[in-house]
Amino acid sequence: MTKSDKKHELASPSNGLRALRDRLEATGAPVSASRIRNAQRTTILVLDASGSMAGSETEVRRGALSFASEALPASAVGVIRFGSRVSVDIAPSRVGDDVRRACSSYRADLGGTTLAPALEAAEGLLGTHRARTIVVVSDGVPADSTQSIAVARAIRDRGVRIVAIGTTGADAAFLAAIAGDPARSTLVSRDRLAMAITDVTRLLR
Repeated sequence: MTKSDKKHELASPSNGLRALRDRLEATGAPVSASRIRNAQRTTILVLDASGSMAGSETEVRRGALSFASEALPASAVGVIRFGSRVSVDIAPSRVGDDVRRACSSYRADLGGTTLAPALEAAEGLLGTHRARTIVVVSDGVPADSTQSIAVARAIRDRGVRIVAIGTTGADAAFLAAIAGDPARSTLVSRDRLAMAITDVTRLLR
């Protein structure tokens, strides 16, 4: 695939976001929070905060805030940022103001990119609810990609669902390996990142 073809694929409405929407709708998962209030669940946003995400800060904040508005209070929502280190910005909570504050203060200021420690931290915060989900958002392949894939596989084996969203610069094969299923991963252009994060609420059950 040439660079121009790849750029077209990222931007094309028939790929990325629309494809993820179609797959989510095919699961029969509810769209609005009002339809998912009877089940207990915990969701953690694991957000790439490496320097390369600086150009996506606004989209990530918008997407995280919208996600929280849709998911709360049926799902406890936590926010973790990762780069050269891990920052737990908020442990899973149903207190809307606290979660929204963490989402709105997202910054891409954590240097390099190592994902595995963030996945491990997220699992440790998920608790024992029936429905546990980790949503990874990134624009690249982390330095510890092999370890990240192994950690993600072990976490999924323990009953945690992982959704992976990538934007320009991310690798589709890596995202699918993290999610364990191409249907739970997507690659979108930067201007569609917020909508892609919000749409993950369709998977919450």
